[in-house]
Amino acid sequence: MRIGFIRELVSLRSRVGEASGTPNGIDRLLEGLLKTFGKTSSIGIYVVENGRIQFANTQFQEVSGYSESELIGMNPSRFIYGEDLQSVQEHARQILKGKRHRMYEYRLVGKNGCVEWVIETFAPIWRSGNDQSLIYFVEINVQRRTEETLQEMSEYYSNLLTSSLGPVMVINPDMSIKYVNPALEKLTGFFSGELLGRKPPYPWWPKGAIREIVRRFESSVLFGQRGLTEFYRNKDDEPFVIKADYLAVKNDSRFKYCVSTWVDITEEKRLADNMQFYIAEVIRAQEEERRRIARELHDSTVQELAMVCADCAEMCKDKNLPVGVSGQLKRIRNDVKKILEEVRGFSHDLRPGILDQFGLLPSLELLVKEMNRAGDLKCSIQLLTSEQRMSPEAELQLFRITQEALRNVRKHAQATEVVINIEFTDDSMTLSIIDNGVGFNVPGVLSSLARRGKLGLLGMNERTNLLGGRFQVKSYLGKGTKISVQVPVGTLIQIDSNN
Repeated sequence: MRIGFIRELVSLRSRVGEASGTPNGIDRLLEGLLKTFGKTSSIGIYVVENGRIQFANTQFQEVSGYSESELIGMNPSRFIYGEDLQSVQEHARQILKGKRHRMYEYRLVGKNGCVEWVIETFAPIWRSGNDQSLIYFVEINVQRRTEETLQEMSEYYSNLLTSSLGPVMVINPDMSIKYVNPALEKLTGFFSGELLGRKPPYPWWPKGAIREIVRRFESSVLFGQRGLTEFYRNKDDEPFVIKADYLAVKNDSRFKYCVSTWVDITEEKRLADNMQFYIAEVIRAQEEERRRIARELHDSTVQELAMVCADCAEMCKDKNLPVGVSGQLKRIRNDVKKILEEVRGFSHDLRPGILDQFGLLPSLELLVKEMNRAGDLKCSIQLLTSEQRMSPEAELQLFRITQEALRNVRKHAQATEVVINIEFTDDSMTLSIIDNGVGFNVPGVLSSLARRGKLGLLGMNERTNLLGGRFQVKSYLGKGTKISVQVPVGTLIQIDSNN
């Protein structure tokens, strides 16, 4: 508004002077207005006549660092930055020829040597016999610095993205590709010229389930997503695995673009799969050894002990045996019967035959009955839905998980009650073991338990992973522990078909 007022003042000065040919009255009016207005104005104002400064307001004095007495009579070229002087002089000549005002930028050098960017307007005004100009400017140093900073930041981030070792992709609001860095080109095998402006489906996406992939991708782009694992294929159709982060950039709640950064975890995934396969093979080998030992105990050791019992019983029927010998045989027979029961229990723990014949639920019911024999712990089982048979592999792993969980309750929990809940849905099965014991502090990472020699929970977790399931432990000090295992039914059926 103030700049507009000055322009009107200059225009008024020129029109009145040209019309009257007697500028003295309007000169005095102009000088008075400049002195009054210039004191409070945030705009730097000075008047040049015949190449020398004749008037300088307070703001101009503050910006330049010179006092009014120092400025009066000074040549303006003295405070113009050397590299900008020729441009400013050329602007002044052009403006004088056209007798009109014009805006231009230059650097003003203060008395203390500080440089400030200003945007200046040079306006010729009429004065009898003299070349007089009114000049006013606004500091744009902050704006200039901001522009330079933005330029530096733009160059910095551009170099950062280009030289980044991790793949980076920028996505437009219409889901087209705005930018890809060299690392992404190298990983996918596609050059930027093939990708820029391209919309989904992207060439590295797998061929199946495109609609679901597009839906998940658009949601990640618009709302942001971290740590999303994706399985892709490069230009040579070779598989690779990434973990992607999506950062949605918005302005006034309006989506501008999305930056997607990738971490190539192909090698880590391969190593993890190999480790998982190794663990699965170790567990299967253990189960096979358990089965073999249980069979040998049942078919050999148990039978031999049963025959000893039978022989002792037969010998005790002989009436001619001395009383002492007969009593000793009976004691031997009772001891052998106890050993026989222990061996049968040991064989059952190694591999319950009922599991192979009748499935998981009858085996768990038998396990619960054995837990209740001591009388110090009440154990129960609840089937929340109708029972479904699963693959032998799945039933065996779930039985082992329950067996280990109940062993931990007996050994560590100091509980008086434990409940086993089983629930089937259309796509999953959930097994929960809940006790009212003392509880414990669950570590953030279960693998840390291995260093403390506590392998029970770790083993349960690994068995769950073999079934493609989810293992969860919740425990509260003084309130008990809940162990939950959820496994997908579809995966279990697939396991069964492979075996």
